[in-house]
Order: sequence, then C-alpha cells, then structure tokens
Amino acid sequence: MAAPGGQRPGHGYKEMAQAINHLFKYYRTTGRFLPWNPESIAAAYPIYSKEPIPKVGGSAQPTLSVGAWDDRRKYKDTEVGLKLDGPPIQTDDEARYAQRRHQQFSEWFSNTGGFQLQKALGWGGSGIVAHFRYQGADPPGPPRQRDIAVKFPLGGWRKESIHKEIQHTKKVKQSAHCIQMIDPKETGKRAREILVPLSDDDSSTDGGSSGNESGTEHALKERRQRKRKRRLNRRRSEWSRKMAMTRHTYRQRQISLNNQAYTEDVNKPQRDFIIFEYMENGDLAGLIHRLAEDPEGGRVPNRVLWAFWLCLVRACVGMEYPPRKFHPNRKDPTLPPDAEVLHVERQKNSIIRWIRRQRGTVTYDPSTQENLQRIWDLQGNDLIETIPKDWKARRKQNFVHFDIDPQNILMDGLEMDVDNMAEWQDVRKAARQRIIDNEGADEPFKDIKRVDQRTDRLKGEHELVPKLKLADFGLAQVVKQDKRNIYYSNKRPRGKNSYFAPEQFSHNWDFIPGIPDGDDLANSDVAGYYGPHTNIWGIALTMWVLITKYHPPMPPQPQAPEEVVEAAAEYLSANPTTEETSDAYTKVLNNLKFPPISYCALLWDSSIHDYDYIDKDLRRTIYECLYHRPNDRPTLSVLLEQATQKASATFDNETDQDIREWVHRWLYEPAPAPAPPPPPPPSPASSPPAAPPAPPEPPTQPPVPPAEPSGRPAAPAAPPTAPPAETLEKTAPPAKKAPRPTTKLIRKNAKGPAKGTTEATTTRPSTTKLTRRKPDPPLVPAPTRPVTAIARATFITTFPLGYTIVKNTVNLGDCGLTALSHSLATQLPPHRAVNPPTFADLLAIFAEMRDRGDFDLGGWVDPERLEHETDDRPWRVDTLAAVLAEWARRNGLQLRLGIIQGRPGAGHPTIWLVSTAFANPLTIWICNARGNHWEGTRAVW
Repeated sequence: MAAPGGQRPGHGYKEMAQAINHLFKYYRTTGRFLPWNPESIAAAYPIYSKEPIPKVGGSAQPTLSVGAWDDRRKYKDTEVGLKLDGPPIQTDDEARYAQRRHQQFSEWFSNTGGFQLQKALGWGGSGIVAHFRYQGADPPGPPRQRDIAVKFPLGGWRKESIHKEIQHTKKVKQSAHCIQMIDPKETGKRAREILVPLSDDDSSTDGGSSGNESGTEHALKERRQRKRKRRLNRRRSEWSRKMAMTRHTYRQRQISLNNQAYTEDVNKPQRDFIIFEYMENGDLAGLIHRLAEDPEGGRVPNRVLWAFWLCLVRACVGMEYPPRKFHPNRKDPTLPPDAEVLHVERQKNSIIRWIRRQRGTVTYDPSTQENLQRIWDLQGNDLIETIPKDWKARRKQNFVHFDIDPQNILMDGLEMDVDNMAEWQDVRKAARQRIIDNEGADEPFKDIKRVDQRTDRLKGEHELVPKLKLADFGLAQVVKQDKRNIYYSNKRPRGKNSYFAPEQFSHNWDFIPGIPDGDDLANSDVAGYYGPHTNIWGIALTMWVLITKYHPPMPPQPQAPEEVVEAAAEYLSANPTTEETSDAYTKVLNNLKFPPISYCALLWDSSIHDYDYIDKDLRRTIYECLYHRPNDRPTLSVLLEQATQKASATFDNETDQDIREWVHRWLYEPAPAPAPPPPPPPSPASSPPAAPPAPPEPPTQPPVPPAEPSGRPAAPAAPPTAPPAETLEKTAPPAKKAPRPTTKLIRKNAKGPAKGTTEATTTRPSTTKLTRRKPDPPLVPAPTRPVTAIARATFITTFPLGYTIVKNTVNLGDCGLTALSHSLATQLPPHRAVNPPTFADLLAIFAEMRDRGDFDLGGWVDPERLEHETDDRPWRVDTLAAVLAEWARRNGLQLRLGIIQGRPGAGHPTIWLVSTAFANPLTIWICNARGNHWEGTRAVW
C-alpha cells in the first residue's frame, strides 16, 4: 500500500503519522483502505487531525471478534484470465498499457540471442514478468534449450526499483527455497548496472559480505556491545548525528555522480531487467484458485501440506541465515592448477605447511578433496537452509520480505533419481486412461522436470512433492535495530492489502508519539517490530489460504482464546448480545496477564468441523504463528524442527502412490473445462410474453469502422486521398477539386488521460473565408484514455532510453520546417531507401500546397494554438502535419507528426499526436522546449 507518487499527508511527521493511523484504523474496522490521494486525505483531515497522538488510555490488546467469521470470499487469483499476449485488452486501461509494454520489451528481447517469447507470466506495480525460451546452438556443442523468466519495468526502460530488487535478491543467493537470478551475460544480454541510492531515513549502510565470516563467540559479543554503545551515544550526541548525516550526504552524492556518468556513456547498456530461473509449475495462487473451483472441495493431503510448510519455513530460515554465509559446504572446493598432495608426514610438519602457504601452493588430502568436489558438483548453488547450532546462530540478518502471499510463492520441480521416474510414468498412464474414460479433452500433460537428489536434504524431501520457492524481493529489507521512529514508520505501508502483519496494522501504533527522532518504535514489542516473526506471519497466512481456499479475513479477526471464552461465560446470560459478549471479553482480558491472541479464524474453532481432516499439529502451529504479539509466535528453530519431523510422518489413506496421483492431477494435468452456466429460471406465468424486437431504423450516417487494438477506428490498408471526416464547414460551396489529406490534432498529456481534443481539418479552400463551428457529435464517443496510452506507447517505442534535442538557430518563421527536416534525418529507419528532405525541399512543398489553396492562413484563427504560432507563417501544427503527410505520400511512406512540449529530463513531457489517414504510420517527433521555437529530436542510445 505504498503511497502513489510519494505523496505524504500533512506537512510534517506528526500529520503523516496521524493520517496513516487513520488509514489503518479504517482498515481494521472495515477491511478496506481509504484512497491515498490529496483529495481523500484533505477530506479526512478534520477527523484524524483531532485524534491525539499518542493516544491516552486504552488496552494494548486488540478488540476480540464475537461470533463466527461469516464474510468469506472464495479465493480467486487476480491474474487468472489476464492474457497480455492474447487478444487486445479493451476493458482495463492499465492492463491495455501493460499489454503494449509487454509487446515492446518482448520484441526487443527476442530480436537477438535466440530467445523466443512463450507467454506473459504476470504483472503488477513493480513490473511485468514473461517466459522466454532459448533455442539455439552453442558451437561446437549440440543445440540446447533453456527457459528463463524476465522481469522488466512497467513504464519506460529504466526503473530504480529493479535495481533494489536485484540488491535484495542477492542476499538469498544459493538458497534452495528462494528464487535465484541468472546473470544476463550468461544469456548474451546486457542490463544497466548502477548503484542503488541510499535511504533517506537511514544514515548507515547494510554492509555487504562475502559470507566467509570468522571469529569467536567472545569476539562477537564484544563487537555487538561496542556497536550498540556507539549507536546509543550517537543518538544522544547532536554532533555525532550531524557527522553521520554528512557522511550519508557525501555517499549519496557519490552514488548520484556515478549513476549520472554511467547514463551519459552511450557505450553502456541502458535497459533495466532481471533474469530469473523459470518455475514451470507456476505460483501457489494458481493452484489455490484451481482447488477453490473444485466441486469436491479441493482437499490437500496432510503430507503435501507439511511438505509445503517445510519449504516455507526453510525460505524464512534462508532469509535469516543465508546459506551463502552459513552452509558448511558453501565454498567452491575447486583446486588451482599448482595444488600439491598433502602426505601424512607433511601434515604433521607445521613448518612445511607454513612454507606452502607462503608460496601460495595449496596442499590437500586426496580422499577429502574428492568427497568435497563430489558434493559441490551435485548441489552447486542449491544449498539447503539450516540454522547454525553454535554461536553463529546469533549472526541473524533480520531480513524481512514484507510481501509474502500466494502470488509470490512459486512451485519448482522434483528432486529424485532417474530410477524413480518409472513410478511417475505409471501415474501418467493411469491419469490418461481416467481422462479418456471420463470423456475429457485429450490435451498433453506438463513435463515432469527433475534434478538429482541433493545430499544436504532430508531423505526424499522433494521426491513426491515439488519444491516451493519464495520470490519477489522488491520490498524486502534488512531491518536494523535502535533506529529512529521515522525509520520504522516508513516501512509500515509495505505489502499487499489483507496480508499486512500486526506489526503494521495494529492499534498499538496509536500509542506511539509523533516524534520522528524518538526511540519509541525501537523499543516497541508490536508496532514497528519487524523481524523473522513478520515472515512467519506471512507464510502462516499463506498456508491458511491454501487450507481454507478463502481470501484472508477482512477486516482482521482477532479470535478469543479458549481461556477467555470459558472465563467470560460467568458474565453472560443464556442468550447474550454481541455487545454483552464483547464487554465480557474485555473484562476477562483486563484480569488476565496478556494471553496470546491469534488472528487464525476457522481452523481452531471448535464449532467448525470442515477442517478436522487437517493434522491438528499443523492447525495449531498456524494458529500460533498468527499471534498478535510477535514474541508469542514460534521461533524459526522450533518451526524447523517440527516441520522436519512431520515431513516424514505417515497419515491414513496417504500412501506414496496417493501423493503422486494428487500432485500429478493438480500440477501436471490440464485444468478441466469450466462447467456451463445454469440455464436462466423460467419467467413467471403471470408475466406477459416479451414483445418482438422492433426492426432497426435505417442508418442516417455511414457506419464507423471497427476499432483497432489501439482504440482508434481502423484505417484502410493504403493511404486514402480524402480525409475521413470534416470538422470545418465553409460558408460558400467549395471548388470541385480533389481534397488534400486531412490532419486531425489530438492534444493529451503523456502522464494522465487526455484533457480534450482540438480538431483542425485542412481541405482545399475557396476564396471565401473559413468559419469555425462545433463538429457534429460522432456516432461513437471519442476515447480519451486509449488515446493517451497510444501516445505513451508510441513515445516509448521511438525513444526507449530518452530523447535529446537537435538544436537550430534559424528565425521564428523557419524553425518549423527546419525541425521537421532534422527529425526526419534522425528518426527515419536506415533501411528506408529515401533521402531525408532539406529545409528547401519542405518549403517548396509548402509553397506548392499554399498556391493550390490548401491553406487559408489569414482567414481561420485557432483559439487553442501555441504561443509561437502565427497567422502568416506555415508553422502551425496542422500545416506542419500536412507538409509532412504530403512529403511522405510522394515518397511512398506513411508518416504522422508527434509533438513534444517540454525539455528532456524535466519529468514527464506533454505529448501530442496528430491523427492521420495512413494505416500504419511511423511517428516523427518535433519538440517545443523553449516556448516559441520548434526543434528536432533524436533518440538517446
């Protein structure tokens, strides 16, 4: 729920804190968010500005829910049905723009390197993810095939959030249950490489590490004590704070200068994208969606649930203890060429070992080295996540994901030896026969992809159930201790609606003072207390969705503990009302010593028996992981120990064959066709029969051609010689000459919807003057947002990395055609066998059109013209577009004029498109950057 455009309510930290508290209060009571925009914030200001901060009085415990939770919404994947690579999307403006952006990037990425687009995997605020497949040869080796997933920005070619996600994903490198990146150089592609700017609310840095830390437990304790003491002293010292901010400002400036120099270097790549490993089984959201649509209830076996839970727990362990730092076999044992064998007698002689170290010669034991090399070759960059047993367990990272939900959990393949594939082949044959017997569609199954078993896993850990991987680390961050209030407040809105943790949405925030530099949140045990317990909340809520097949309860439903319900019965009558029950719960909570309160609805409710088939230990664990106070939730060590034991447990009616059949049905078989909708109910007998429809009236105007994907009427294949419509009418009948091409000016902003249109159609005039009148209403209202999307997409296609101005110093009367000449010279594709026109060529065309009477420069005044347009010069937009269209027609081209108003690099420019009768026009852009002067443009490469 990040604020759009960085908008912040109020004029200071206190006002911002009051506004966000108000938003989350609305979230806790209604399950929805108020719109985060200046209008809604201003409307709510009289309400939240009167709320005291900090709040005086009240309980630290949440208000308990009374009765069963009935507002259940069956889970539905929001991306199901969205096909960016399908037919043109017309119903949703954002999806339509995402579809065009997907097409642009896919064409560029597939242009070289042997990669072919397979399909779009999904999109959101952070970008679009698409599946590509490499099909080519690696001389002198045989042809090979490789699947990858590529994530790229939704808007433009460069976005800082892409680099932040790269930085955060590197922290879980080599983790078996976290998504892994692929170096673009391995695919023959090159991505932009810049430094990520520092955060404004933190003057320290994360401090990267190679992962080869050394030291002792005593040294670690001393370093941590010294570090904490320095932090406390720095907080108390104003001079220390100023020095820290000075260093922060200096580092920020160095990063900015480095990135600026990189951007200006035309020889370096300037496109942002990330390449991930491809997960062939999709995400967990798609599986839950299919299970929710199952008429039989979509039950998940306990062995599958425990296997999934073990994967999610390991992913959280990997964020807290990255295998690249803590795995015992994390180092590559490959020896250098000059390595020598370490004999027994040499091993005893410390002098010989010291001499070899001084010379740089590596000595080794052949048997030990062979075993290490075998293990490394088998597991490579796929290391299991474990918690260190010794003092190193205190070196946890406190890496918080902030965006754990079913859409960000992907399903990988299996880990088993090739001999076990025979059993899976038997399952596939039986599944094919079952589909034939049920007269189902004869569609191919997904391939069962596997890798050899790893040596650091449990026995058969992923032999039957595919491995889950946590993805999308765009919002993740290492949360530090002993920071200011503003540091923790800025992380409060991170995440998706209905998946926030109590550390973010709870009422405990109301008791925090509105002081940005205070230490209240650093010492809080709920509000702003982010850590591994926050990740545990996320995976537990995801498992709750998988089991129930419902969206998370909204608003959040704090459940009354069993001891509270039993104690409250003494205060209640036989048929208590909701208010009486709530008051009784409050009295009991005030008497008890803060019993843990869970937000886990349904699973632990003794009155609901729909989930009795689920292992009681798993339901209890999920219930505890959704406790309100983070310290009440189980620790990672407890969860990992329990999950490793339960993953090997047996359950009734869940044999290995049963699990294979379930996994194959829901992951490798095609989804069944949706059932036809039920017939409509018959009309009542009392209602009269419907009258037959009246015959359609004859059309009074010619029909409008069907719309193209861009939203405008389709044009004929060849450019016509007559305009499609007239928007000016003459007071006298025109002379009978062939009309010239029509130009239509459409004004819009590249950042938002079109504010209006200004139409000016040029026809061959007579000697009589033209008078302006309002055009007749069109048969179909002209779209606004689709036109904006067309302009934006066309602009990005022409200038993927930005644009620069081709300056000219000519007089005002000559700047228009000069700009056209410069833009044609720089924007026409090189394969066009046409020489760009000079200023004299375009001036001759204009003079010929003027002499024919195509323009009436003195009789028609456009009230919406630009400031530098004049009545006696041919530099109006409509006349420039007409000259461009005439030159294009003579040279067998299809061109239209695009207008840029604004300087390069000064934010989002205002762009215009001039409509044309050409079917597939290429846009030629000119710029008005100085307010009274036209200039050409060229793309930045």
